[in-house]
Amino acid sequence: MRGKKIKMREMRSRLIFGACTVISGAAALFGMNVLSVMAEENVGEEVVVSNNAPDTGENELSENALNTGGDENLGVYDFKDNKTTGTVTVTKVWDDDKTNEERAIPDIKISTAKPGKNPLGYTVTFHGNKDAGLVFDDGSDVNEVVYNSSGQIVDGKFKIPNGTGVGWYTDMNCKNRIDLTYDGIFTEALNSDIDLWAKELTFKIKGFNNDSSKNFNDFNYLIPDNVTEIIFTYERKPELAYIIDVDADGDGGVVAWTENNGTTMKVSTQIKGVKVQAANNSGFMFYYRPKLTNIDLSALDTSLVTNMSCMFQACKELTNLNLNPLNTSNVTDMSGMFVHCRGLTTLDLSNLDTSNVTNMSSMFNDCSKLINLDLLSLNTSNVTTMDSMFEHCNSLVTLNLSSFDTQKCKNMSFMFRNCDNLTNLDLSGFTISEEISVYNMFDSCDNLKTIKFGVNFIKFGYGPALYGTWSNTAGETFYYDSFPSNVADTYTKISN
Repeated sequence: MRGKKIKMREMRSRLIFGACTVISGAAALFGMNVLSVMAEENVGEEVVVSNNAPDTGENELSENALNTGGDENLGVYDFKDNKTTGTVTVTKVWDDDKTNEERAIPDIKISTAKPGKNPLGYTVTFHGNKDAGLVFDDGSDVNEVVYNSSGQIVDGKFKIPNGTGVGWYTDMNCKNRIDLTYDGIFTEALNSDIDLWAKELTFKIKGFNNDSSKNFNDFNYLIPDNVTEIIFTYERKPELAYIIDVDADGDGGVVAWTENNGTTMKVSTQIKGVKVQAANNSGFMFYYRPKLTNIDLSALDTSLVTNMSCMFQACKELTNLNLNPLNTSNVTDMSGMFVHCRGLTTLDLSNLDTSNVTNMSSMFNDCSKLINLDLLSLNTSNVTTMDSMFEHCNSLVTLNLSSFDTQKCKNMSFMFRNCDNLTNLDLSGFTISEEISVYNMFDSCDNLKTIKFGVNFIKFGYGPALYGTWSNTAGETFYYDSFPSNVADTYTKISN
């Protein structure tokens, strides 16, 4: 039998259990008001008087229409569960001229469920974990707080165990996480006493998937196509925002969502001061996101990252990029890191620690609008390959690489290919010998006027494509393959 939806602002109730009659009197019911119907040994289920309630039979209020006397404002309901029986009489009384359809009255819940152990509301017992160091300030690992049905604290104080960030779970194995605010307020209504267990969260996001069948960055895959801005932050996710699952291990330590009609993507730990942890392999992280105009990296921790290959590849609309927040001390691969970033005009690399980098192949390839590139802070002492590093950097006029240590570098082929506006090049720190690949190193550098070598220059290997006749500071002339060895000097092109 379906229940009857009761819409009322004031109501009188008569509860009859056998010979016992309980008269509630006039009661104003608003919102999700709950009337607990109790007998001497009552144990039962929650019952809902609602037009939408299913016919479940037992443990339900059933309408007895014969007792209404034809009055539509009077409802009589027989009550039965496994321990008690009785009758609930409900009378609707209104003090205005509105119709029932004009009143937005929620369903009224009548329950025989056992109330919480605290008369003020529902008791939530928070369990820490001493073995994991998750204890409260007083050294205990248990804390009780009383909430009302709306999830608001009415007694006790919410505490967070010591730890970087703690999630709360409804099971001891910490599989089913429940969402609380910073202040310990439940985002959903409570209807019983519960126990919650603490687990320290991790804050790593997904990265490059090494599965050969996928071979892409999982974080990149989750960036919506219409996003123009990505911000790493500490902000709390808006309650109604749809979660983008970027968390690496599924514990919910990191969440992402979109704002501004889907054009801004925010990635957050939701804990102030706790940064989002980038994956060890962050290769292709922002790969081919041509609509991106801004990436805020200030709350991204890259201290564990070893691979940044093609990290910003083909972000063609980026005009500037603040790299100062990046910790690159463990990075070994920066190949193609900024390849095809055709909108970048300047790039501050002063904060990049490249002491462990071995691969800078195509690092700035096709950054066609770069007009200024200060590379004096880069440590290249462990780099073994620099092929195509500056290829197609068409706007560079001067390039000072005097700080480059290339003793371990074995491949410089195509390094400056198609830098057709490059006029001045300082390679005074370079080690160059016949054993190093320099094939087409200067191909199509037709406007190159001066080039500076240091004492570690010995001789070019096969085909560097450095044509013409050159004059040193003493006025002596040389062809590219006859530059003197182990002599620091500047050479000026005098003819093709």
